[in-house]
Amino acid sequence: MTVSTKKYKILRVSDKIFMYVILIFVTIITIFPFYWMIATSIKPFDEIYTDNPSIIPKNITFENYDFVISYGYLNQLKNSVIISLTTAALNTIISLFGAYAVARIKFLGKNVLTRSILATYAMPYTLLVIPFFVIMLSLKLTNNLFSVILAMTTFTLPFTVLTLASYLQSIPIEVEEQALIDGCGRVDILFRIILPLAAPAIVAISMYSFVFSWNEYLYVIVLVSSEDLFTLPVGIASLLTSDIIPWGKMLAMSVLYAIPGMAFFAFLQKYLIAGLTKGALKY
Repeated sequence: MTVSTKKYKILRVSDKIFMYVILIFVTIITIFPFYWMIATSIKPFDEIYTDNPSIIPKNITFENYDFVISYGYLNQLKNSVIISLTTAALNTIISLFGAYAVARIKFLGKNVLTRSILATYAMPYTLLVIPFFVIMLSLKLTNNLFSVILAMTTFTLPFTVLTLASYLQSIPIEVEEQALIDGCGRVDILFRIILPLAAPAIVAISMYSFVFSWNEYLYVIVLVSSEDLFTLPVGIASLLTSDIIPWGKMLAMSVLYAIPGMAFFAFLQKYLIAGLTKGALKY
């Protein structure tokens, strides 16, 4: 074995060691906030409010979880699930028809419509909270979950329509032309051919709509005034009722808040990645 070969092998081993050290370091930085959230949520009061908090809890207690469950967690979870699942369902159905029209059907003003959708997506949705509230107030739709669902569907549609339309363009048009020759209509093609082929992208946009709605705080606090209709983000914020921040209770509720979304994402992760990578925007 020559000297140059030995040096090359040493360099390769050194590169691998350096890479693993960086990966371990990044992993620790990424995971530590989640660990600290869980660890703090099971600490008693005196261990949280101390000058030298310990990384590992000395005494484990679940009183913070008992409090947040009795505080209204289950009701807030129900409201969050209703808003998120309904928004995802509505968004998916509307996006499927809209994206197919943008991707496959030629009509007057198509380019203008596509660019208008893109411009709508580029506008910060926080700027529209007051106009949207005024519209909902005039329609007497405030203080109910439907107004929040309508808001979330409105603000997620531009992205999902363009993402799904871009994905549909990657499907060979010859498949649809063959179906047209065989006598299928546009609706039959959409549900029998396009829907199965576009399943990864459909899951991706559904997941995006779900997460967007699941994390929403601003429009819920503006459109909803009844505590019975509060969602989990609003419920976490409502724990701040004094000068002393209840870290244990807030982090316990944050853990319970994160579990459903993480489980849903973990289950659909492979479809989400496939849909977003194949459906990169082209417009």
